[in-house]
Amino acid sequence: MSTSISQPLSIPARARGIVHLKCEWAAFILLHLSFGIGYVIVFQLTRIETFSDSIAGALINVIPLIVVNFAAIKFLEKSVLGRASWRHAFVHPILGAAYSFSWYFCVMVGRGVKANWLEQGFSIRPFGWVGGTWQLYQGLALYGIAALFAYALYFYRRAVIAESALSKAEIPDRNEPVKTNSLVVKSHGEFVAFDWSDIVFIEASGDEVIIHTENSRTKTHKTMTSIARKMPTPPLARIHRSLIANIDKVLSAEPAGNGKLTLHMSDGISLTTSRAGAQTFKAGVD
Repeated sequence: MSTSISQPLSIPARARGIVHLKCEWAAFILLHLSFGIGYVIVFQLTRIETFSDSIAGALINVIPLIVVNFAAIKFLEKSVLGRASWRHAFVHPILGAAYSFSWYFCVMVGRGVKANWLEQGFSIRPFGWVGGTWQLYQGLALYGIAALFAYALYFYRRAVIAESALSKAEIPDRNEPVKTNSLVVKSHGEFVAFDWSDIVFIEASGDEVIIHTENSRTKTHKTMTSIARKMPTPPLARIHRSLIANIDKVLSAEPAGNGKLTLHMSDGISLTTSRAGAQTFKAGVD
């Protein structure tokens, strides 16, 4: 992730990004490896079967688990994390149920696949009432672990971004407007850093300012004036007294009458400029 819109990442920054990505994948793999080992141990302790049968049973459970965990984590990253609290409360019960039933179905399919399934086919054999209930309960518990992993990953990434941005942010002169490489704001008691290039638009709403990126909405009490003093222009432009837009995130623009423009942003939201803001936008595009 870039900390400057005008210069590419330095080699050390790219290297750090690769290291963090590898750490995330390593954690994901280790999580499922621990699940697999746990299943093998449980099967060996509770079933009369060979070690190879226990490994096969563990794979039947863990392989679908990798798929549904990956899908659930990506969905949470895209549609829940960084969003309003009501969305968290609304999504988790629905997603948890879908996760549990999807995993349950995949495990049933896996149990029906035999070594000679290409010749003889396979049949989906449901669990009994007790076994099925226990399997669905396991699914809900595993969804809880997957959700916790997604939240931990989200806050880990925010910490990494904040640390990188804070270390590179320029200290502004109190008497002279100074452009900075990133925007650092305080939100809900913690400092959050944004690369300017990641911001779609910023809006003033009452006594708060809301920073919109492709995947998050962050509220802060920082003023629009203080943000405007530090932002790079272009691509950031003050298009209205209560709006700052990233010109690079504008998909299209059309007249809105009376010298104003309607800007269609990359996150699907449309913004209306003032007349002066329309001129500022045009100057930034030219």
